[in-house]
Amino acid sequence: MPIISDHGALSRLEAYRASYIALTGEGNFDTNLYTSVRITSGSHHPGTNSGKASYALTFSGHYCNYSGTVHGGAIATLLDGLTNCSIAVVARDGFWDKGGVTRSLGVRYIKPIKVGEAITVDVDVLSASKSTAVIRGVVRREGDGEVLATCEMEKFGPVRAKL
Repeated sequence: MPIISDHGALSRLEAYRASYIALTGEGNFDTNLYTSVRITSGSHHPGTNSGKASYALTFSGHYCNYSGTVHGGAIATLLDGLTNCSIAVVARDGFWDKGGVTRSLGVRYIKPIKVGEAITVDVDVLSASKSTAVIRGVVRREGDGEVLATCEMEKFGPVRAKL
């Protein structure tokens, strides 16, 4: 099934990120991290509850550990946030339109990310049902596309009661 670029998906990604930043507050760890992220694409598989989103950023020294590489906790936080944000590509009224929470997040660190190194994050919403979603993320070095980290997360979204 072809993937189509979707202006609506991009708008939903931007709105999700903006509302998260607004709710989190100025100077917060998450806010500082997510304001540096650029959303580069958003798309969905027509007729399904799956899609893709891509992001780009360069980590600042604020996220560095003693060895000059990005701390694993910062990478996990980034992946948790971007996989959560990416549910927006399949969201619609009454379906994943109120966010949700991470049920599980598994991160594999393959190679270190150097501070100041440009990276991309490609996220696939593999499936989304009424209350759960499975989402995969891959972090790559922008220059050569080498995989630096991967994750898989399961997201839980409470189902709203119908009155």
